[in-house]
Amino acid sequence: MKTITALLLLALLSSFSLESTCEREKLCGKWLLVDSYEEGSVTVDSLLKMEIVSHTRVKITYQSNGITQNNQGDYITNELFTLYTSTCRIHHLSLTSTAMRNVYIQYLDDHYLITSERGLLYFYEREKE
Repeated sequence: MKTITALLLLALLSSFSLESTCEREKLCGKWLLVDSYEEGSVTVDSLLKMEIVSHTRVKITYQSNGITQNNQGDYITNELFTLYTSTCRIHHLSLTSTAMRNVYIQYLDDHYLITSERGLLYFYEREKE
């Protein structure tokens, strides 16, 4: 019984020490869309090892004030966003309509952002300043 209690306590303590993969500070900034892929056709590891040759025209900016600017090249949309770090979910709410969407962070570091939405993976590279 002591062993089970000790293992449960160890598991609980280690879960608090794990670094979140979806920190707001890392999310905020300008991201360039490399490409989108059907879920299951690529893995996060294969995307991170891929040599990036070019980007699409799409840029997304997550601002620290909770506003997202999505630049499609020929038009720009602004949305409010809320980051739920416990589930790595980004909830987007349009500023011009009642449209809402949920995006899930699959990977996030200082250089790359990989999200999933409606069966697609979106691979972004942070814009170099």
